[in-house]
Amino acid sequence: MKTLFKSAVLLLVFMMLFSFTACSQSAEPPASEEPPASGGETPEEPAEELPAVALVLNGPVSDMGWNASGYSGLVKIEENFGAEISYTESVAQSDMEDVLRNYAVAGFELIFAHGSQFQDAVINTSSQFPDTTFVIVNGNADGYDNIVCVQVADEEQGFLMGAFAALMTETGTVGVIGGAEIPPITNAVKGFEVGAAYIDSSVEVLSAMTGSFDDITAAKETALAFIDNGADYIAAIANQAGLGPLEATAEKGV
Repeated sequence: MKTLFKSAVLLLVFMMLFSFTACSQSAEPPASEEPPASGGETPEEPAEELPAVALVLNGPVSDMGWNASGYSGLVKIEENFGAEISYTESVAQSDMEDVLRNYAVAGFELIFAHGSQFQDAVINTSSQFPDTTFVIVNGNADGYDNIVCVQVADEEQGFLMGAFAALMTETGTVGVIGGAEIPPITNAVKGFEVGAAYIDSSVEVLSAMTGSFDDITAAKETALAFIDNGADYIAAIANQAGLGPLEATAEKGV
């Protein structure tokens, strides 16, 4: 049974990767099939004017996690559609409104705020720029004409990680480390625990929240403690701080 579950999870991962690739490759608009005008050459349709797109992030694009994935999406917008793009990384809470406002004033018509931490700043800024569309990733702002919210299924991605860890562990102990205690992170950690238990209820799950997306050292020390307690698969859901557990598992060979 465990082998069957392992095969199913691996197949799902490959399907997800294929799906993302297929979506990115089919993003070009279809060619026009309008017949040529009589008595002359086919008239050229005016090129569709694309909105300039900006992205604001609460951490660095080099975090190999949340912010890196947001930046990757922005790059795909440029590659697939040819839109003008710009981004600002590691935006502090106190600067969020200013950064959003500067992009809107500069003419960026589509602004992605990558994280629920930006929600208040977006709400406060959006009313001043009714022609600008703001997208909050993991936001829940309703009733605003120019604010769109996109929710990540955090508990489901956590479930898949936990299931995979439970399938692969040889020690019977796995670990999951979260960063700041906000719903997207706590939901993913809970999903990890449920996913591991779904595969094998006897697998021990060590979990902890460091309370920070920036403290790489604290997350690494937590991972090392988990490894000392027998964990051979560890998930990090902590943005930039997730680099700490990556270092710890590499050093310890788990």
